Amino acid sequence: MPDLSRNLVHLRWLLKLVDFRAAGEFSWGSAVLATLYREMCGATRLNKAKIGGCLSLLQSWARFHFSFLRPRVDHPYTFPLITRWNHSASYARLPTCLEDIRLLLEQRSEAQFQWTPYEDLAIRAVIPDEYLQNSNAWHVKVPLVNFAIVEMHQSDRVLRQFGFRQPIPVAPDVLDDHHKIDLRQLHTDWPRFWSHYIQMWEDRYDYIPTREPIIVPELACVPEYMPWFRIHGKPYLLLEEERQRQLRAQRERRGPLNPRRRDDDAGLSTAPTQSPGPATRPIQLPGPTVQLSTPTVQSLQMMPGTYPSPFMYPSPYMFPFSSPMAGWNAWPVSSPFSITPSGPPIYRQPSHEGS
Repeated sequence: MPDLSRNLVHLRWLLKLVDFRAAGEFSWGSAVLATLYREMCGATRLNKAKIGGCLSLLQSWARFHFSFLRPRVDHPYTFPLITRWNHSASYARLPTCLEDIRLLLEQRSEAQFQWTPYEDLAIRAVIPDEYLQNSNAWHVKVPLVNFAIVEMHQSDRVLRQFGFRQPIPVAPDVLDDHHKIDLRQLHTDWPRFWSHYIQMWEDRYDYIPTREPIIVPELACVPEYMPWFRIHGKPYLLLEEERQRQLRAQRERRGPLNPRRRDDDAGLSTAPTQSPGPATRPIQLPGPTVQLSTPTVQSLQMMPGTYPSPFMYPSPYMFPFSSPMAGWNAWPVSSPFSITPSGPPIYRQPSHEGS
């Protein structure tokens, strides 16, 4: 979970890695989601210029769901799925201007948004069976707790991502007062402070939304949902006249015709290469909406243990809990998100946790 500097991590995370066996009892994926949700909420403010959290996860989610903004990768799927974007990619004919990206979202999202990209058989084939044993863990509507952060996993608002019909959801939990709490509240016993939300997690299977399978695509939402959404949601980013303009033609980007070879500084190569292109970050996870920011030309680096939702299991971050998945083993295992039955309390010294 990098901070706004994009390359620094708070010391509190390193302290959790002192004992690798104990680290295997934490739900790191849930910690990533809680931090990202909080950062997305803060990024909606007009005076906000930066966003922290695991942006590579945000970017990967967007690329799997927005096919028209996805670079072409000629490589088999691998697990974790986020590693797909570490391979060379072609950004030909993808927009680079923020205004064009917004226009493309307006014109194609309704028809071309992929609600369940992970149902692709080629993708399912690389996902370990243990992640598919208990889908109820994906659907629970529970609070995600991470030190001073508490955010709700609002699964009931995106049921189509799990293959269920979308009804009109209940009003979301308002956590504005909780957003004023941060680590400057020193010497706080966070497990005690958030005990109410932790108890909700313990009773997580009491918080599964009503689910109704989608029989035909035309009935993916209840009839009343779209009229409700047009009134209470924000279906468009742009005004109607702005949505009618044409997208500027994109020239295919190519690398230099004679780049210097890496293995021979004295020699020249005549083979054209693909230049690194920009990466886009559209997203709409459960939680507040984040507008697109200017594309970056930095190559995507995998953050260990990040999995595109819904293969993340929401849980009270950094607190021990019983595993919702059968067959999960203790550290070390192949997944950094291993979840094992709880051991000794993690917060043995509350005085250090608030610092």
